[in-house]
Amino acid sequence: MRIPNNLLTSNLILRPFNLNDAEMLFKSLQDDEIYNNIDIPYPYTLIHAKDWINSHSSLINKGEYKFAITVNNDNNLIGAIGITVCKNNNHGKLGYWITKKCWGQGYATEAVAKMIEFGFNNLKLNKIYADYISSNLKSEKVLIKNKMHYEACLRQHIIKFNTKKDLSIRSIFYKDWINE
Repeated sequence: MRIPNNLLTSNLILRPFNLNDAEMLFKSLQDDEIYNNIDIPYPYTLIHAKDWINSHSSLINKGEYKFAITVNNDNNLIGAIGITVCKNNNHGKLGYWITKKCWGQGYATEAVAKMIEFGFNNLKLNKIYADYISSNLKSEKVLIKNKMHYEACLRQHIIKFNTKKDLSIRSIFYKDWINE
């Protein structure tokens, strides 16, 4: 499937990344509060950012769809969102982050809602799930607002800065989403 040029919401444009985003991507991911809650190399370099952006066209063939999050009236990157499809099981794993300066403005909730819509309407998935570090209450709140139900806690599942952290999982099924 070809990735759409843009996914639009009332306040956001979810668009493909381009190399002009690399510097802002790199700078945003230097924030420990963001790094501690997503799975990226440490330290994260500008080369990582450029390589990741350059990989997107080949990732689509593997069922990975990545979008830059921007505000409607500004093309500058404020976050990232993506979904990775498991074709054999007809589900997708959702992941996202928002720059700290944009926290609390509803952008993550709005972007997640759009990705769920994309996953169900365009990718024809049966289920979409997201995992998050259990102590990340902001991310949990975004998923709850999008009607994603708690499934499990994987205890001490990941290690960040030599600290074992629990990972929680929330999901939504197409049948539940369509009946909202």
